Amino acid sequence: MLISKDSDPLVTIICLCYNHERFIAEALQSVMDQTYQQIQLIVVDDFSKDGSVSVITNFLKRYPSITFLQLPQNMGMTKAFNKALTLAEGEFIVDFAGDDVLHPERIEKQVRSFQQLDNSYGVVFSDAWLTDKNSKVIGTFYKRSPDGTLLEKVPSGNIYLETLHRYCVCAPTIMSRKMVYEDLKGYDETLVYEDFDFFVRSTRKYNYWYQDELLTYYRQSPESESKQFYRKRYNPHLASTLAVCRKAYGQNISEAENEALAHRVRYLLRQSFFTENFSLVKDYLDLLHAMRRSDIISQSIAALARLRIRTGFLFFSYMKFRHLVSGKSK
Repeated sequence: MLISKDSDPLVTIICLCYNHERFIAEALQSVMDQTYQQIQLIVVDDFSKDGSVSVITNFLKRYPSITFLQLPQNMGMTKAFNKALTLAEGEFIVDFAGDDVLHPERIEKQVRSFQQLDNSYGVVFSDAWLTDKNSKVIGTFYKRSPDGTLLEKVPSGNIYLETLHRYCVCAPTIMSRKMVYEDLKGYDETLVYEDFDFFVRSTRKYNYWYQDELLTYYRQSPESESKQFYRKRYNPHLASTLAVCRKAYGQNISEAENEALAHRVRYLLRQSFFTENFSLVKDYLDLLHAMRRSDIISQSIAALARLRIRTGFLFFSYMKFRHLVSGKSK
């Protein structure tokens, strides 16, 4: 068993809770059961509408050292996290969702990884078990064989290009140096979710280290943030992602980076069409035009036409899309 010492650096875990009544006690207990002892735990309830606050309050009776922020109104995850970040005293920070669970040795192992890396590495991340609403393991984030062998290449080091191209970091597993958050001035509070923007901005400046271990139980549920990208018509997650893509284009310095971003934008453009967010389709096309990616635009228009037929979209919906992008694909 790994043993932590009093001289070990402090780790601040910021646990964000919103309507996690069913899961929050298990999540918090997984923090208290860590083999690593130098932990500051800050719990933030973002004005839950269920019984989450009652569960947290009862938990605090056993562990009064926990800092609890009960927000008087819903602020959203980026603002709620930043509010807790002002109280963080640790050298390292973990952004922890109130429906996930930590492996008992996760914090210990990630701190030890950092202690073997130089300061160019700002983030350590790992693999995660995927669990359902009943805490049953249903898979792993990265592809593995039945014996647990990793079957895909996970990037490590300078991963900016890969971050632009695809979702390659398992967000619930990251531990970051506090100086990274200080450098970035926390999360962008104009966005409804945080991880893509954090990855884009931090990988531009810092290396990431992949630790090939399963150290987190990442819950999959219809209410999870990752599922919000499939919301029909009004989709603020896709709108926030557009804002991040525009940021990325503004900081890109090579054609390879623009090409990687263009491939992601093409995927997001199709997703916007599929979810009937037609104004976002136009905005994503505008971004591709700004990047002078006529090749990707042509491929996207053809793919959207096929998608319309395959998914049985109503004719008037397609015509609305055509009206919005009229003149943009010429």
